[in-house]
Amino acid sequence: MEQNGIHWFHPGRRSEDPAVRTPAQRILRSTVYLFAALLLLFGILISLLILGTQHGLKSAESDSGALLLTKLLEPFPEVIDDLYLKDIDTPMENLFSSSPFIGYCFSSTQYPPGPPLQIRLKKDLSTLTKSSDYIVSTFLYASSIDNYIADSYSTNISGSDDKGAFFRDIIYQYNSNTVEKSQIASAGHNTFLFRYQNTVIIAKDLVTLSGQSHATVFVVLDFARLGSFIFNSYRFVNPYSISIYDPNDNLLFSNRENGEAVTPEQLTAFSAGGTSVRKQNGNYLVYCHSGILQWSYILEVNQNYLHGQRSREAMIYLLTTFLALLFITVMSTALFRRVRTPVLSALDVLSLPEDASSGRNAVDAVSQSIAKLADENRILRRVVSSTSSDVCASMFSQLITGQHMEKEEIQATLDNTDYGFTMDDVTAAGVIRCEGTDYLDVEDRCKIQNMINATAEKFMERNECHVFAFAVSGASFAVIVAFPPSVSIAKGKSRVNDLIRLFEDSFSFSGLPLTAAFGHMYNSILDLSFSYKEAVSIRHPQNSNSTPVPAAGPGREGSAPAPDILPEAENAVETSAPDTSGTDTTAVESSLTPELINRRAAQITQLISDGREEDASGLTERILSDIFRADDASVRQENCKRLISALSDSIISHQFIDAAQLTDVYSDISRMMDSGCTAEKVRTGMQNAVNTLCTEFSDVLKKQRNPYIVAAMHYIEEHYSSPDLSLEEIADALRIAPNYLSTIFSRNLGKKLFEYVNEYRLQQSVQMLQNSDQMINEISIACGFGSARNYIRIFRKYMDTTPGAYRKQHTAAARESE
Repeated sequence: MEQNGIHWFHPGRRSEDPAVRTPAQRILRSTVYLFAALLLLFGILISLLILGTQHGLKSAESDSGALLLTKLLEPFPEVIDDLYLKDIDTPMENLFSSSPFIGYCFSSTQYPPGPPLQIRLKKDLSTLTKSSDYIVSTFLYASSIDNYIADSYSTNISGSDDKGAFFRDIIYQYNSNTVEKSQIASAGHNTFLFRYQNTVIIAKDLVTLSGQSHATVFVVLDFARLGSFIFNSYRFVNPYSISIYDPNDNLLFSNRENGEAVTPEQLTAFSAGGTSVRKQNGNYLVYCHSGILQWSYILEVNQNYLHGQRSREAMIYLLTTFLALLFITVMSTALFRRVRTPVLSALDVLSLPEDASSGRNAVDAVSQSIAKLADENRILRRVVSSTSSDVCASMFSQLITGQHMEKEEIQATLDNTDYGFTMDDVTAAGVIRCEGTDYLDVEDRCKIQNMINATAEKFMERNECHVFAFAVSGASFAVIVAFPPSVSIAKGKSRVNDLIRLFEDSFSFSGLPLTAAFGHMYNSILDLSFSYKEAVSIRHPQNSNSTPVPAAGPGREGSAPAPDILPEAENAVETSAPDTSGTDTTAVESSLTPELINRRAAQITQLISDGREEDASGLTERILSDIFRADDASVRQENCKRLISALSDSIISHQFIDAAQLTDVYSDISRMMDSGCTAEKVRTGMQNAVNTLCTEFSDVLKKQRNPYIVAAMHYIEEHYSSPDLSLEEIADALRIAPNYLSTIFSRNLGKKLFEYVNEYRLQQSVQMLQNSDQMINEISIACGFGSARNYIRIFRKYMDTTPGAYRKQHTAAARESE
């Protein structure tokens, strides 16, 4: 409105004048009209559908009530299968994959399960029992130790002695096949159902590749409760009775109170036609069959349940149509009022041009604006990916090893991450080491990393701090802890001690031989190298010759010089995950050096070894981009050949891998270059060649990491000193057939099992030759060769020299280096 020549308006209200509508308002208005037309069309279609259904039901020769009941009950078996999968099968499969279950099942009489493990399993079994009202009890039986663990709840048999006899009798009857078992079509482990006394039991087996059962989980069900639960789960159909039959047509449950019983002949006739409906004594008998449980269901429904008075059907259909249209209209209006303001705001964000109107122009304008936003989102995602944990791990690896980094570079990295670290934090660096080994496979490394992160998260919930952990070598992890600048160094040290105790508790519970140590607290991230070196000195005081480092960082007045690169972290910098953000610092170099290509090839193989194929693919793309950026064709060809050669050499350097297992892609690339192909075709060929090598390398690693091979290697590490170690002994410990163990060892590693045993014994003996003064005969006995003569013979076969000559050569070389 206007007063005294002044135009007044309400704040926040958009103008509704057609002459001044914005493009967003015009588009929304057109959309509303279109939506209203579609709504009206939908209502008409609903009316036609209802009328057509009415006409079809009236004109159908068969009983309309039976047809409708068939459709209503058709999904009934899936509902019961979902109930079984959710409440019984999935919890059992989850129990199979848990660490306590695996530890218990692979226990032996030599290494029986300890009390903490049994308590944890008992608690897990109790949780499974409590998850459903119809589960009476759950217990686990391990055949390797002939022992069982049960939950904390008793069955319907009173008394602990009766309960134990109840469980033992079930185990005996199940293993001796004296009960009639029906197999359930489960996607997981072999699952069976059988009856025992007044209960129904579901059993799930864990078997080895040789077919031998390791363990079985038994779930005891109260089928009366389960039947009532199934009866109520489909209550909207109003069945007043239900009968359930197992795959052998034995009655499992029934709550029928009257009427004739279903005979086996009738059940067979029912099953021949799938889901079907028959009449009997004024009732509908509906037959359904379960695909997973293999159960058959007979539901009895009153015949008059689905019938109404025909004279009122038209009025009912019209009333239903009117109510449906009214409901759709009300909901659409409420939805429009709800989304009007945010939709207009979103359209305004798209910055639509003024000439955008309803129709094709509006759609094109919206599509272009959305595409622009999508491009911006992709740019933001690339920025976020550049600040991933890999970048943080790379930066901290350089800091803890004393490498020089500019403050601006560190600050930029910290600002672009969401880990919360700042330059002036009160920081400390620690090292966590897995004792007794120099290398962990990828799976063990991931498990330890997850455990460290979980413990750190608990600590961060109670303390205002930031924790970051990453692997620095085959069996070591670095941990960075930072507190706000307001925290004193003394208080920070006290909290770090609390973190160490928390780590030790986690390590003790898991049973892993891990140790943790932290250095002193410092007032800047720049001082992490001092703290990490102190942490390593704490762990290995006998190897530390360094003097105490003052609490001052590099570049400060009175600071000590930066320490040398630590031996166990030096390799981490070289093999740490490269920046996958596409902003590699080497990409701006004018040319690629042979050393850089060799280093990139080693990083690609390390990423494949760690199971990070996507990162390896990203690094391959970047190095190829750098190679083909050169204008000189001869330089490109030379670098391509060098990359293929370096990658092949790096793969072959891994244990149990030789050139015969890799495709000769070098010759293919050379022929392609000699034939004068374009640079684009050569690059495509290079991409395919690198992918071929990486895929073959990954396949070989997967074979080497076969669980039985890994278990055999661990057993050899523990018992190599025994001269009586044999294939049969190792296979018996793993509970598999000796021939099978020998076959997979030769096929996956390319060498016989006892060739590996001899090589492992030789490695241990070489360490003793270099680091001890023991006699040759003593070393031969300690390493499992049995006699000095046998030791010398095997040593000469593999090393082309004798143990005594090797020791002299090593001693002379050590003196010359000094």
